[in-house]
Amino acid sequence: MIRLAFLPVLLVKVVVSLSCFVAGASAQHELEPRTKLVDGPMMKLAPMLGTWEIESQWANGTPLWAKNEYFVGLGGRFVEAKTYSKNPAGKIYQRYHTIFGYDEAKQEYMSWGFTYDGTEKTLPVQVEESDGRVSLTSEWEQAPGSRIKQTVTIGADAGQYQWTVWSKEDDGDWTEIMDGTWKRVE
Repeated sequence: MIRLAFLPVLLVKVVVSLSCFVAGASAQHELEPRTKLVDGPMMKLAPMLGTWEIESQWANGTPLWAKNEYFVGLGGRFVEAKTYSKNPAGKIYQRYHTIFGYDEAKQEYMSWGFTYDGTEKTLPVQVEESDGRVSLTSEWEQAPGSRIKQTVTIGADAGQYQWTVWSKEDDGDWTEIMDGTWKRVE
């Protein structure tokens, strides 16, 4: 009889454990990462998803190799990008981490960029669709009196996209410093 006294306690423990297991499995299912963007403004960035590489050079002759990995972010409502480059010794390192999103209140696309050196930039991004092409353009102050503008354009050939970068000093004209082609590798 003494053993039967523990039966209700044991039964409660089993039921609680089973409930936690089921709840945990349900929560885990809900937390699995999304592989597709949610329908809405961010779908314009869907052609960017994947892995891309560029081998080019800057206008001053400095060689450039880089890799971008664009993937679906939190809840399918963001696009994240990891950018890798080579240091002067040729070692590959992650240089940037960027998150693209759409601000419903402002009705504009935004990017939140983080650099390996700890700096951060929050920028509006102009996204335009035209003739089957999608272009993303952003502009920022590089240093006092110096601005940078870049445009990424992906068209009908989803295997590559064009990246153009300009710089501008004070009230001068924009000067192209990069016109390179990124190629899809995955």
